[in-house]
Amino acid sequence: MTRADVQRLINIYDQTHEYPTVLDFLHHIQAPLRDAVYEGWIAKDPTYKVHATSQVKHKETRFKYLESDQVTKLVKVLEKDDSPEALMFLFDLKTGLRFAEIFGLTPKDIDLKNLTLYNYMTVIRFKKNECNHIFKKSPSNLIHKNIHGRCPVCYRHFEKLDDDVKKMIQWRKDRNIPQIQLAEMLYVSTATISNMERGKRKLRPEEKQRLLYYMDSLTLRG
Repeated sequence: MTRADVQRLINIYDQTHEYPTVLDFLHHIQAPLRDAVYEGWIAKDPTYKVHATSQVKHKETRFKYLESDQVTKLVKVLEKDDSPEALMFLFDLKTGLRFAEIFGLTPKDIDLKNLTLYNYMTVIRFKKNECNHIFKKSPSNLIHKNIHGRCPVCYRHFEKLDDDVKKMIQWRKDRNIPQIQLAEMLYVSTATISNMERGKRKLRPEEKQRLLYYMDSLTLRG
């Protein structure tokens, strides 16, 4: 297998797939071959300087989610606006209600004294913490014994993550590196980076090695 063979395969694949899909496909090819070079099983990396391309026009899509830093910025903007629309969006962010559920609420569904919202058959309770996170708890999970009363938002983002992932998140945010760019560095998909940062997956040894390489090299440049 030569670089020309790999590039030819990518060129065939790009005829029916968009660029992000082709890039993921190339990463899946690169990862085992680069590991094989590192282990000394093969002499050269046949994916070296192979580029992902696409002949399929990218469909315009919109992200259907906000990252935590984007939510924080949006909350700050909404809190300065007293309009009904801003209050509705702020309420939605704080409760996590669906669009139709927001419009289905009535004054009798809201208990301000006990900070309780009755949403159809679901009771949503609010609890204020030192971190200022306000979150909802379902009736079946009103007490989080496994986190000893700590904020579930903070617990989810920090306590469940191992030290390597915590360092990766901090480095990515300090360097203002988007998830898609970090995914290219580690030869993984953007979804994999997202799963790591949510505590659903750990860094593998080869991924940790690549991460340390970029952390060291970019730190020296910076």
